Amino acid sequence: MEMISRSWWMFAWRGVVAVLFGVLALVWPGLTLLWLVALFAAFALLSGGAALIAGIKNRKSDEDWWLALLLGLVGLAAGVIAILHPDLTALVLVLWMGANAIVTGVLDIAMAIRLRKVIRGEWLLILTGIVAIAFGVLVFGGRGAGAGVADQLLRDPDRRAAAGARLANTQARARLLAR
Repeated sequence: MEMISRSWWMFAWRGVVAVLFGVLALVWPGLTLLWLVALFAAFALLSGGAALIAGIKNRKSDEDWWLALLLGLVGLAAGVIAILHPDLTALVLVLWMGANAIVTGVLDIAMAIRLRKVIRGEWLLILTGIVAIAFGVLVFGGRGAGAGVADQLLRDPDRRAAAGARLANTQARARLLAR
């Protein structure tokens, strides 16, 4: 408990980042979602490739080498799926964010209750938890802040095609920058 009360700035920083991300998502929902999908695809491909290489390199010296190999294959598959199906990836990521918001909100409230004798202003942590839970519920409500955008991408073929074209454009720019 003492460590958490000394690290209050970490929770404040997390809140600032969450608010900034939320503002960006409200101002540019499609662009934010598109970048989120592109970043996830890049992360999955890079981490999958690294794990795959680690598994192959260690196959003679480590009897559990196949776990890294399996992890790499799953990461690479996730990256490829994210590239081929950005609309589906967007929906899954938005639902994951909603679930994360609900769990984080519950834990924030629980932490505030446990720390109420150690910290001051625990009501701010409770408020943060309530807002996070409300966001998560909105996401799962179907027409909430994020799921509505992903749902539109999935149902509207014009938007789905435009999202795919924007993702391809973003990927082409990333390849040019990498050269």
